[in-house]
Amino acid sequence: MQKKWYSVIISMALFLLATCPHNVLAQGTESPFDFTAITADRSGEGWVWDADAKTLSLDGFSYQSDQEYERFMTLPAGSRIILANGSINEIDLLAHYTIYGEGELTIAGDGILKIQNRAVDLREADAAIMAEGKVAVEDVQLYITGGNGGIIADQAEAGGIRLYNSDLRFHNVPMALAANADIAMQNCQLETRKADVGLLAMGGLQMLDSQIDIEANVNGIFANGISAKRTTIDIIINMDMGGTALESIGSYAANELQAPILIEDGKLSIESMGNGIISQFGSLLQVKNSEVDVRANDVAIEIWSRGQGDASEIELSGSRIIAEGKMGVLIFRPHDQSAGHSGKRSAVFQSATDRAGNRFCGSDDPGHRAGSAGCHRAAETTAHGTKKRTDCHDGQTGTETGGQRGAFTAVV
Repeated sequence: MQKKWYSVIISMALFLLATCPHNVLAQGTESPFDFTAITADRSGEGWVWDADAKTLSLDGFSYQSDQEYERFMTLPAGSRIILANGSINEIDLLAHYTIYGEGELTIAGDGILKIQNRAVDLREADAAIMAEGKVAVEDVQLYITGGNGGIIADQAEAGGIRLYNSDLRFHNVPMALAANADIAMQNCQLETRKADVGLLAMGGLQMLDSQIDIEANVNGIFANGISAKRTTIDIIINMDMGGTALESIGSYAANELQAPILIEDGKLSIESMGNGIISQFGSLLQVKNSEVDVRANDVAIEIWSRGQGDASEIELSGSRIIAEGKMGVLIFRPHDQSAGHSGKRSAVFQSATDRAGNRFCGSDDPGHRAGSAGCHRAAETTAHGTKKRTDCHDGQTGTETGGQRGAFTAVV
């Protein structure tokens, strides 16, 4: 079942287990709570198992051990873990998997679940919560510390991870959320600290009415299409090693590559020692009624466009974008093959355009910032720490030279 679909991004994110201490956790004792083998109702201190309903109820459950476990809890497919109203449930141990679901797994209830894994050199697939099916978290406060992964949903066809009305906090967890399918959240608060990768979705990532606060070393969000509506996202990337705060590799729309990144009625704020936003293999960064503020050490916004001619790479509506880095906005566009070019992608700037066809200014060089002809608004630039302006009007091109960093500001 170890598909290793996440090993590519882990490697890209410099998720180097070889740098960890080499006192490898042993294969471990078999699960002390193996509910796949229990066919009758059972109970213990702080827990009750309903075999027919496949429901584990926790009410003040507390477990601490220095014993090494392969799996601490194993549950059959379709199981539910219910946290009693107001209960605090704590697990503190050394394990490859703290909670393992052999299929779909739901964790629900108005309670708190704290998981601390003190094991070190773990396998890259190990996690506090692992399921071979969809993982749903509903109305829960979930705090995970240590280990390699927070929540991992391994099966692409199973539906990924669903988070509802929950508060999730991950501390010192290299990969907080990972799904070999979609990740969707609604009305959630999510916080990561000391991660390598915050959120990884090999399918799409959809966020509604949520607040996302990610501090990571290399990658904040990596997904096959990103949609954020009425959501505030703050990402800090701490390492200057080619990492990216927010990266899309496609689109959440099936068989279409039209809107790899959509920010609507919300706010996105990025501070990155590496790159800010990268949108691959698509054509649009759509921003609607939102503020986007990207401050990056390298490229603030990079878009790999499929369009040619006057195709829009950035669409704004009632929004503001600030992009500052060694290069503010970078567009990779295919050459026009009809003109005899090879069709390979090249690094050229294409000015941003809103839905009404209004164009904005930008640059293809951090030291020489040129506004595109046809711009009707002004783009704010920064040179040697002093804010200057390059004004573009119909049929005119404004230029500014000598800057150390490129900056791009557009307001609609």
